Amino acid sequence: MEGQPMTLIAKWLAVALAVSVAGNAVLGWAYLGQRDKATTEATKREAVSSDAERTEAVAQQCSDGVANLGQVAEARAEAASESRKQAKAKADVHYKRADTVLMTPAPVPQDACLSAQARASEWLKERKQ
Repeated sequence: MEGQPMTLIAKWLAVALAVSVAGNAVLGWAYLGQRDKATTEATKREAVSSDAERTEAVAQQCSDGVANLGQVAEARAEAASESRKQAKAKADVHYKRADTVLMTPAPVPQDACLSAQARASEWLKERKQ
């Protein structure tokens, strides 16, 4: 009968070993699941961080481009300033001429066509000078 208690102890040890193996398998499975989740989250975090850095770089390039356009616009406005002054001076001469033409009475009263011809002839004479 001495063999029987040993067999009983062996059975209990086998059961304890099986429970231990099963517990370790469950813990290993849980560990692998958590590790996969952590790896996935780390990858997502790196991707978001990388996207944010790229977006920030593009935004900075855009801001730099807008600043450069502002400088170019200022330079062009300054360069065109003289041309605008000259154009205004010419326009003022034309406005004065138009006012003069509109204020003078018709050269041939009661005949708009002959008056227009007379004014055109006068204008052509002035232009030839």
